[in-house]
Amino acid sequence: MAEQGFDASAGSSTAPSWTAREIRGRRSGMRDGLAAVHSVTAQRADGAEFILGRVDVSEHQAVELDVLAFARSMRFDRCPICLEPGPASREHLPPAALGGSVMTWTCRRCNNQLGSVLESELVDWWEDAIGSVSFSRDDVAGHRRASRMLIRQKDTGEPALVLHRGIDPAITSMLASDGLVEMRCSPPDQNRYRLAALKNAYLAACLMVRSIPETPEAKAVRAELTAARDLPRKQRPKISELCAGLKIRKSQGPAVPGEITLVQIRPAHGRAPEIAVCLARTLLVTWPVGGYLVSADAKGNPISASPLP
Repeated sequence: MAEQGFDASAGSSTAPSWTAREIRGRRSGMRDGLAAVHSVTAQRADGAEFILGRVDVSEHQAVELDVLAFARSMRFDRCPICLEPGPASREHLPPAALGGSVMTWTCRRCNNQLGSVLESELVDWWEDAIGSVSFSRDDVAGHRRASRMLIRQKDTGEPALVLHRGIDPAITSMLASDGLVEMRCSPPDQNRYRLAALKNAYLAACLMVRSIPETPEAKAVRAELTAARDLPRKQRPKISELCAGLKIRKSQGPAVPGEITLVQIRPAHGRAPEIAVCLARTLLVTWPVGGYLVSADAKGNPISASPLP
């Protein structure tokens, strides 16, 4: 994948130094399903405080949901993705970083390959993270690489970047000196994180119907996921129209681990209602495997069936 980057200029640093007084996130023991750094309460040398938090999502339209059904964990006799018998690898839905719990089992190959190549991109997208970060300056030989960075904002609305791990002293020196500094980075790969969302929604659908579905859409999903699994690690996967057309929404947590629900998104502005799966209340993905939504009476007898998208 070709690196995508942008230039960021930084002059001499004259602002008072500050220290993190409190960090809230999944590693702080606060709550499940929070970003690694959800918020930081920082204190400057002069005693003033400010908060760095998740990027304001007010521009994203809120959705209202009606819960139709709950899924339960289940172990199938085959890997739901590649159909290999005897799956032995525990599968979190959604990924543990998004507050997921072990809900089913897949084969080790599907779990490991799709997890490391695809789901890491989904976590980056969900956390508002960027990777392949490097800094350079004209008078410094070579680029200095940094860990992934989290896009955050101050409580005043100003954007900020938070390093996920420690920073190279050479980068600190660059940023504190006069002159222009170039920063390059890569955003999460859209094809990969969409495939990861498709994988999670597909497995959730399997749990919802208590079987491995055999609809044409489900077969196409399995073929697409196994093809992505088998690609060389550095080769960017292509995605189908179904995957590209998925509607994926995220919340900022906290999560409800183990909760997977079938929901109907209430229509807005005259649009038709949509059926989706909600995973741990942190990830919402439109229903991926087609089929029919069956309504039942009080005794459990089917009374109507509506085609699913």
